[in-house]
Amino acid sequence: MKLRDLLKFIDTSLTLETMGVKEKHESKAALTQEQMNCMVKSIETDEGNLLIKLVDPKQTNALEQYEYCFECGM
Repeated sequence: MKLRDLLKFIDTSLTLETMGVKEKHESKAALTQEQMNCMVKSIETDEGNLLIKLVDPKQTNALEQYEYCFECGM
């Protein structure tokens, strides 16, 4: 389930954890689109707030990192 879908039912302060880093947010309005599109791994309680653990984002390489040249197609 994506975070955006879960937050349709939740309107409280929450803490997001991605790759072991916790970020506290007072409302869902403070979240970025990138965070809203992440998949939820688990939901727990933490100090009276919801702790939502997100699936670690996959690292994708751009063509520029492979030294691909768009002008010449090589």
